[in-house]
Amino acid sequence: MLHESGKVTWQNAQLGEAMIGSLEAQGLQLAKERQEYFDKLMTETEELCSQREQKEELERINQVLETEKSHFEDLVQELRVEQEKIKHDLELTVHHLKGVGEEKQELCSLTQHLHRTIEELSVEKQRTIAIMEASEDPRQPSAIVASILDKVSIAICSRLKARCKCYWRRSFRLKPG
Repeated sequence: MLHESGKVTWQNAQLGEAMIGSLEAQGLQLAKERQEYFDKLMTETEELCSQREQKEELERINQVLETEKSHFEDLVQELRVEQEKIKHDLELTVHHLKGVGEEKQELCSLTQHLHRTIEELSVEKQRTIAIMEASEDPRQPSAIVASILDKVSIAICSRLKARCKCYWRRSFRLKPG
């Protein structure tokens, strides 16, 4: 029985050593798997940190772009308002220039008419003076006629000057500013 009990002890010792070897192998395998999972976890953590940093950078860039977009929209609005003001000013200027052009034509026409009238009166004056000089008492009537004709010429010239002044006053009044 002692032999038998030595055999059982020997078998138990071998079985114990086999179990210890198996447990050590399993421990090594688990340690290896644990290291692989840890490495994998570290890689994923680094990737997540990198993605988070990229996301934060993109959000910051988007915020800057939104600010710039808002600035440009304000600038575009200001430019549109300025463009409308300039357009209105140009339309007003064109309208006034047309009015000035029409008045200039009217004034030119009036000036030509008054010039012709002055020339006609001058010719009439010369003819009347010639007729008076041919009459019996040349001094008395020709002086009166000459005086009357001079007054008419002065009146016509005054009217012409008054029309010119009126034209220039209206021209300056129409200028924008």
